[in-house]
Amino acid sequence: MAEEKEEKSVIELKQEEYKAIQAQVANLTQQVQIAQTVVTKEKSRSEELGNLVVRMQADFDNYRKRNNEQMKHNKEDGAVEVVEKLLPVLDDMKRAIMMIQEEQASLASKAAQPAPAASGEAAAAAEGAQPAAPAEKQPADVVKQVGDGVKMIYRKITDMLASINVTEIPALGEQFDPNLHNAIQQVKVKDPTKVNMVVEVYQKGYRMGDRVIRHSVVTVAK
Repeated sequence: MAEEKEEKSVIELKQEEYKAIQAQVANLTQQVQIAQTVVTKEKSRSEELGNLVVRMQADFDNYRKRNNEQMKHNKEDGAVEVVEKLLPVLDDMKRAIMMIQEEQASLASKAAQPAPAASGEAAAAAEGAQPAAPAEKQPADVVKQVGDGVKMIYRKITDMLASINVTEIPALGEQFDPNLHNAIQQVKVKDPTKVNMVVEVYQKGYRMGDRVIRHSVVTVAK
């Protein structure tokens, strides 16, 4: 009987140890599941944070590009506004240069004509006359000086415009382009190859890069 009791006690002890081990295994299993859940959540959160960082970087890049484009556009708008006010002055100076050239040609033509011969009395009076005062500047010299000054200023303005990428729009002899030219008149031509071609320019057009500041005012063949 004593041996049976002792054997029963050993079995009960082992069962209790087994139950304890099972309880520990169950507890560890539960902890592992909790840990897996946490890892899954953290992984998901990490992916969300990664995606958020990517989106924020993309948004920042887009903002930077938009900001740069806006700054460039604002700067270009300011330059265009100045050029628009400067172009009429440039037109006036070009007309002045043409008028000065015409005046120079007229004065040169008059200077080339022979002076009339002096009469006998006039020649005698000239011999007894006092020494002449220093000659004043001739009209041709004055016109030349004015013309040179106007041309110099005109060149400075055109050089300044070229430095900011403002160029003249090609017109004369070019095919009419409504994006570049403003036709105010049409003339008939016999040559079919000249149809729709610009045959006269009333006012020059200008553009800054691809942006038209002022259309060329032209006559088009038809």
